Amino acid sequence: MTGAVRAHPRTALAIGACALFLLAAAAVEGGLVRGGHYGDTSLYARDAHLIVHDGLVPYRDFTLEYPPGSLAAFLPPAVSSAHYTELFRVLMALCGLGALVLSARLLADRPLRAAAVVLGAAALAPLAFGPILLNEYDLWPVVLTLGALAAFVDDRSRLGGVLLGLGAATKIFPLAILPAALVWIDRRSGRRAALVALGCFAAAVVVLYGAFAAFGPGGVWFSIHLQLHRGLQKESLGAAVLYVLDQLGLYKAHIVEGNASWTELTGRAGDALAGLSSALQAVVALAAAYLVARRRPDRDTLLLGAAAAVTGFVAFGKVFSPQYLVWLVPLVLLVSTVLEGIALAGAIVVTQLWFLEVLTPFDLGPQVWLVVARDAALVGLLASLLLRLRARELAAPRREPRRAPPEAGSVPAGPT
Repeated sequence: MTGAVRAHPRTALAIGACALFLLAAAAVEGGLVRGGHYGDTSLYARDAHLIVHDGLVPYRDFTLEYPPGSLAAFLPPAVSSAHYTELFRVLMALCGLGALVLSARLLADRPLRAAAVVLGAAALAPLAFGPILLNEYDLWPVVLTLGALAAFVDDRSRLGGVLLGLGAATKIFPLAILPAALVWIDRRSGRRAALVALGCFAAAVVVLYGAFAAFGPGGVWFSIHLQLHRGLQKESLGAAVLYVLDQLGLYKAHIVEGNASWTELTGRAGDALAGLSSALQAVVALAAAYLVARRRPDRDTLLLGAAAAVTGFVAFGKVFSPQYLVWLVPLVLLVSTVLEGIALAGAIVVTQLWFLEVLTPFDLGPQVWLVVARDAALVGLLASLLLRLRARELAAPRREPRRAPPEAGSVPAGPT
């Protein structure tokens, strides 16, 4: 009875956060009530129509640039071509509610007031993002990622591995969490559990990609190749470096849009920074895993490691689309300080202004400093998360299994 009484305020808090989210999603332009066309929804509708109504097989019969897990978000709204956009937004709103419920579960050990602040801030995400939130499919991999973290915390590493693998086959960013999650499981449950989780992750990715590669291997490879070989994009941190050099008269930046590889900052410097950016993404993921491996394997260690890994993935990516910040909101809010939350909120607001074309900083004028400030804020956020992870309590050293004492009268075996 006492447990039920204690659980009731938590349940009420989660319900209240969901209600607040729906109100915010209804209030914004491009939300549940106020229409308009934003983002990539028209592209999703086109691909879904080719599959559902024309009977074409993705990757084999037409080029699908998105990973196969994205189809779980694209196809359900296709039951009505005339109302695809509205149904897609409803589906993303449901994913948003799922993210809030999972966040509430991950906050189960926090004081009620602290949990209320985090869930309240997350519930207001539609107001911060505007039409970005419900007109892109990023809430779907966010739900899968949070579900994986909740499963890991509950010592259900197999389920967590599957969900994280499905997330990585939907959007690549959950892959950044994998190293930290595996070393955390190893510390908490042992090497075998970590290897089983890795196997479940790999199986989910292979099954999802393999189902389509069996029919169109060339199309699947082209989709992967297209994403891996994208060049330096104009909102990335590497682009911000070139903007600074351009403003100081030390380099002449060139923005070229509409090319096949989406390389927007052209030239040798842009290519070099694109490669360096990818390398830094891997370095941050491994650094987060290293810090997690040496800390006590509790809930906050895992969540801090996940938040740092994904923040590094976004901050150092050679591509930085506005919707990528959606990935950070639940992960960072679950562990953030006030200053970290402010840094993330500021980055979201500036990004939304670009998305709505209120600001056009891509003419290499003074407004490029907004790109620099936004990207620098994310690097600062990453540094803060890594420092707080480093400051967490160290794990106890592993103990070697004790050998049974020799039986009385026995003689220890000598060298042979």
